[in-house]
Amino acid sequence: MTDFLDEAQGGFFTTAKHHESLILRAREGADGATPSANAVAASALARLSFHFDRQTWREAAVAAVRAYGRQIARYPRAFAKTLALVDFLTEGPLELAFVGDETQEGLRALRRAVADQYLPNRIIATAAPGTPSSSPLLEGKQPVDGQPALYICRNFSCRQPITDPRAISNALQTGTPRAARQGGEPKLLRGAQIPGRATVQGTAAYAARMIGLAGDAALASGFTSFGTTGLTTTRVGFGTYRVHTQEAEHRDALKKALRASCNVLDTSTNYMDGDSERAVGTVLAELIASGELRREEVVVVSKIGYVQGENLKLAEAREHSGRPYPDMVKYGDGIWHCIHPEFLADQLALSLDRLGLLTLDVCLLHNPEYFLSEATHRGKQDLAALRAQFYSRLEQAFTYFESQVAAGRIQYYGISSNTVTAPAESPEATSLASMVEAAQAAAASVGLETHHFRVLQLPMNLFESGAALTANTGAAGRQTVLEYAQQAGVAVLVNRPLNAMPAPHSGIVRLANLPLEDGPIDVVRQLDAVGKLEQEYRDSIAPAMQQAKQGTAPDEFFNWSQELQRVRPQIQGLEHWEQLERQMIAPQVNQAIQTLSRHLTGEPSERWEAWRERYVPELLALLHGMRREATDRSRARTTAIAQALDPLLPDARRQSTLSRKALWILAWTPGVTCVLNGMRTPHYVDDTLAILRWEPLKDVIQAYNRMTALAASL
Repeated sequence: MTDFLDEAQGGFFTTAKHHESLILRAREGADGATPSANAVAASALARLSFHFDRQTWREAAVAAVRAYGRQIARYPRAFAKTLALVDFLTEGPLELAFVGDETQEGLRALRRAVADQYLPNRIIATAAPGTPSSSPLLEGKQPVDGQPALYICRNFSCRQPITDPRAISNALQTGTPRAARQGGEPKLLRGAQIPGRATVQGTAAYAARMIGLAGDAALASGFTSFGTTGLTTTRVGFGTYRVHTQEAEHRDALKKALRASCNVLDTSTNYMDGDSERAVGTVLAELIASGELRREEVVVVSKIGYVQGENLKLAEAREHSGRPYPDMVKYGDGIWHCIHPEFLADQLALSLDRLGLLTLDVCLLHNPEYFLSEATHRGKQDLAALRAQFYSRLEQAFTYFESQVAAGRIQYYGISSNTVTAPAESPEATSLASMVEAAQAAAASVGLETHHFRVLQLPMNLFESGAALTANTGAAGRQTVLEYAQQAGVAVLVNRPLNAMPAPHSGIVRLANLPLEDGPIDVVRQLDAVGKLEQEYRDSIAPAMQQAKQGTAPDEFFNWSQELQRVRPQIQGLEHWEQLERQMIAPQVNQAIQTLSRHLTGEPSERWEAWRERYVPELLALLHGMRREATDRSRARTTAIAQALDPLLPDARRQSTLSRKALWILAWTPGVTCVLNGMRTPHYVDDTLAILRWEPLKDVIQAYNRMTALAASL
């Protein structure tokens, strides 16, 4: 475990800590011709954990399974060994303790009788009489009247010993009641769904409790009314876009946020292919079970609409069987979208199951404007007809949601739209006023006087401030989204608060202060050093590799000096560089290194290993230098932003980080209810929630106007 365990994400690496240098340490979860290394290691660890009653070993085995949870759900046939382990951990082993002398025929007869049974989840321990054993399973076990004996146990709770081989078959078939092991077994399967929902009294009590625990009356301004629902919520919520169960740090951050005055959790059925919902559900269940939190104190929001990952496989399977989901929008390859009630019904059931909740507080349609985008993409011209059809589909979806409110499965509903802030003339623009009209019609169609459309989610940040500045809705299109939302009593959740696109094609600007982690590196010198080594590889090592009929030629495996020199001027900032490094450079370098390490033998292999030991450090230094340059470019942008923004801020806030300033301005923008931030580390939670104690900023519109003027220069 010390050498191979991936402590951050769970599972086991294929190389030890002190293995030869690689860009990334690889893990293998899927089986090939032989079971995967991860599954074999986890299986061995799980079995040993039961032999020696070591809970930490068992937890590591469970983590190794969870590390591939999403892949297992997608491709179960590729994880046969891991699924066998899931069965073992879920069922728990049948513990068989043999006690007797190896020379006795009676012991051999007992073993033969056991071998005749199919017992895949068994563990076996054997001891001779009077011989000390370190196995807890053998503790206190003795022969019976001098005869070899078999003890059949579960969780170290054993039945009467058996000495007659003929009795074994019946004893094994009748099974053994399980006794609770001290400390409990790992729970891989979710328990009962948590009842209840966010309530007016519960959320108000949460706010009062948080203010009391903080001992700071200033925190009171960090809570606000959730539209006209009567709920009390924090002005900053936890966005779970890239949160998943495999990351312990993500779960710790969620717990910390809930313990520190954040009671809005936002997720989606397509975030991490549903695993973000599982993470939210896991944390809620843990804190509620411990008594630290009550279900009625927390507002849980999820979204439905995207047909990707597992949802796409489900939709494709239905099409192949002649039962397609109606009104499917196929925007592109692998990018489908649907808001038809039939799809919503399936997704809501899955969402509630992953969250472990009986009631979802808020269910949003996730970017339904894909219907308009797809029509525009295909050149459909009759915009009025398209919009009429679009809002008709919304009304149909809202009618379904009203039925689910009545059934107690959701409490409120709404829409998350990226184009609700767009100018009204944009072909893909959506209108909040028209959404509310569709909700009114839906409620009326089922005999209700009042609809339950109470929440809108939209993107907003210092640069993308259309919600506050662009009049595009309401009477004659004269109101901004935030103005109309306040009038209609709709709570507004803001997403993407720190990832801004100041202008079209400008790339993403991260509104945060970026630290310089490494000292400066002479990138030109590193490009030259790497280039010389790569030429050496092409001259002396690549010729030893046979050219495959397809794929990259061996002499092109390492051409990074030239490639990085080409893209160097085009790198916009750190976000752009990280995408290149993560998606292109690291996978290709690792694949090339592993290919050569597997296929070269003899003297060429020795040359390769010596070259690799010189090359990898030089390449890593080059990548670090490129990262430093990208960080410098991002820092230049954020410095310009801070210099333009600071004169508008109180003196006490000018020394704060840019991310805090950006979140603070958004959180106190009139009409904004809650700013959703992806706080994926406990430290980030502390940094973000600090703004809840800050005083409101009086003139936020001035800040947005200043950033709009600055955008063109970035």
